[in-house]
Amino acid sequence: MAANRRRGDETLRRIEAASLIENSSQAIVAVDLQGRITDWNQAAAELHGYSRQQMLGQPYLNLIPKRLQGEYHTAIGKLRHKRKLPKWTSFRLHADGHEMPVEVMLYPLGTAEQDLVGFICQSTDVSGQMALEDELRHQARQTQAIVQTVIDGIATIDARGIITSVNPSIEKMFGYRGHEMLGRNVNMLMPEPYHSEHDDYIRAYLETGEAKIIGIGREVTARRRDGSIFPMELAVTQSGEGDDISFVGVLRDITERKEAEQAIQAVNTQLQNKVTELALAVDRLQKTQAQLVESEKLASLGGLVAGVAHEINTPLGVCVTAASFVTNNARELRQCLRPGAPDPDKLAQVLDSMDEASLLLERNLERAADLVSSFKQVAADRSSNLDRRFKLAEFLKELLDSLSPEIRRSKHQIEVACDPDLEMHSMPGALSQVLSNLLQNALIHAFADGAVGHVRIEASARDEHLILRVSDDGCGISPENLKQIFEPFFTTRRGKGGTGLGLSVTHNLVTQVLKGEIHAESQPGEGSCFELNLPLHLSEDD
Repeated sequence: MAANRRRGDETLRRIEAASLIENSSQAIVAVDLQGRITDWNQAAAELHGYSRQQMLGQPYLNLIPKRLQGEYHTAIGKLRHKRKLPKWTSFRLHADGHEMPVEVMLYPLGTAEQDLVGFICQSTDVSGQMALEDELRHQARQTQAIVQTVIDGIATIDARGIITSVNPSIEKMFGYRGHEMLGRNVNMLMPEPYHSEHDDYIRAYLETGEAKIIGIGREVTARRRDGSIFPMELAVTQSGEGDDISFVGVLRDITERKEAEQAIQAVNTQLQNKVTELALAVDRLQKTQAQLVESEKLASLGGLVAGVAHEINTPLGVCVTAASFVTNNARELRQCLRPGAPDPDKLAQVLDSMDEASLLLERNLERAADLVSSFKQVAADRSSNLDRRFKLAEFLKELLDSLSPEIRRSKHQIEVACDPDLEMHSMPGALSQVLSNLLQNALIHAFADGAVGHVRIEASARDEHLILRVSDDGCGISPENLKQIFEPFFTTRRGKGGTGLGLSVTHNLVTQVLKGEIHAESQPGEGSCFELNLPLHLSEDD
């Protein structure tokens, strides 16, 4: 009866073990006292890659790497005596030969030493967990490396404001060793009023969530070990929740940046002062230049007056001589007409002389009147900034008439090619000044002493613009001088009466008053050409 009862109990235990093994989500293998596998659940098949049929009756050691089989025997030995073992981490083999990290637990199969029939081996795959732990350890090492090497200071404090960690940059920044700061209140690094108020900041934040610095970041001042105060950029973030709350602070010494900003501000202030001084100097220079330009215009007009006065003096002198001759002839005529028989021959001679004198007087007075008229128009144009409609050919004739004394003295030939019907609506005064400057420049500079040259003025219309070219066959302009001819005060005749303003005035008048463009072309020995591109009709907006 006792034997039957023991067999029944053993059967019951086996049924219970089989149920336990099959329904477990863990990999469970039943092993008898000889180390052979007596049962194998589906989780074990998935873990090891073998089916139940393949493993029944096989030695369990086949699933353990040889280097770890000793630890299994040791564990079995302990289990036989103590009947209880803690779990441990080991490795098991897969069907494809690779090793898997597992967490192992061994249980005795039986209720008493004499009833021990085998063991239950439970294995849990921890490869994912170990990979995660490895990754976490790797990240922790990386984070620690960054914290230890980053230029910025990094410190952690708890909810009471006590420093729990610092990196080397904090030590360098404040002059303390790490152990001198750990366990102390972070306000040791702050000057007043932050030193006294810091604990209240943390308390208010924890109670109300109102942030002064936490999560915001701002510029503050800090205090080094030697008591010196320096500017610092501080960013604080919260870590953890509830009782595990702490704060991470990132600190950056911005002393150099502040000094640089102050230096830049000082330089900016100096530059602003220099700009103001330059603006005043430019304003004075512009006023001076305007005065010089006006002087140049008046000098040009004065030269025109002197030339015209000289030109008019000749016909007026002839007129005075002719008038005196007429007066003498009038006296002789009276003598011929006295009572008595007049002398017909004498009378005819006197009358012929008077006719010649009158004709000479008339011609020279007309010449003087033409000169005065031309001068009057040119002078009126130059002394005003009014625009008017005019025919260019007539305008050029009046201009050349006003310049005729200078042209004759130079002995150079001036040729004009212009359609007599070409009409402009522009500012003749400015155009007169421009052409006078260009012509006088050619007469003075273009030709060597004693040489007789040729100057040509060509005018044509193109797309509502006037193309006006003033060219000569003189000595030309060197490339280095050609780049500067329109600059104020540039002249090759310094000390010989040249002001260097003629072409500068010309350029300003063309571009600003006449709303056009001017270009110069020249080669040494091949003459020069100035080309103007001007609108034929200045609009009211211009």
